[in-house]
Amino acid sequence: TTTTKEKDEEDSSGIAAVNKEEEEEQEYNNNKNNRDDKIMIDIKEKGDNKVVSNNAPWLERYVEVIQTFLPLGFVAFGGPQAHVAILRDHLVVQRGWMDEDQFTELFAIGQGLPGPTSTQLVISTALSRAGPVGGLTAFFLWNLPGLVVLTTCGMLLTTFVTEVNPFWLAGLPPAAVSLVFKAFYGFTAKLDKPVGLCLALCSTLIAICINSDTRIPPTSSQYVFPITLALGGCITYIDSKRKNPLSDYN
Repeated sequence: TTTTKEKDEEDSSGIAAVNKEEEEEQEYNNNKNNRDDKIMIDIKEKGDNKVVSNNAPWLERYVEVIQTFLPLGFVAFGGPQAHVAILRDHLVVQRGWMDEDQFTELFAIGQGLPGPTSTQLVISTALSRAGPVGGLTAFFLWNLPGLVVLTTCGMLLTTFVTEVNPFWLAGLPPAAVSLVFKAFYGFTAKLDKPVGLCLALCSTLIAICINSDTRIPPTSSQYVFPITLALGGCITYIDSKRKNPLSDYN
């Protein structure tokens, strides 16, 4: 009798756990749908009638990818960090292709992979919007203007550029700095998780030390940055498994 009772209790606990997982999954899907609806409502309230719905036919979404990345290839100045601000404004704020959390996750994955983060972000966002063809098209449109301009500059380098920087390049560094600040201010404004804020501050301090302290060899970034990313992931995972986590991971 005792064994049967214990078995019934185990079965009841298992059923309760399954029901709880199903409820959490349903709640997550409902929250995601509500976020998507809110994004589209906010965009429509701004009067942007050119936004294509997430449920639109593939061809319409593919045309939107072309219309989005064709001009961006000509105006996306600066490095990957500056590009993040431009992509966030166009894809999240203006067009609502995805919410802040999804964009941040793609950005974090790109940071942990070899290669330029901005190009990886372009491909992944366009792929999520219009499939593999959309991702390849966005990659081509994003890089084609730079390829043409840099090829031309490389051929004419000795003619137009000397040891002294030309005056017409003087405004690009300040503009790139402002774009970088704008991008990461938008990220931190949405990052209300205590663990995330602490990790962001620590990683920023590490990056500043490597780039500014002459006693630290610059080549140390080759192994310090991957270790920092791995430690951040481990700390977040451990905190998410605690009974009373410091941050909300729902």
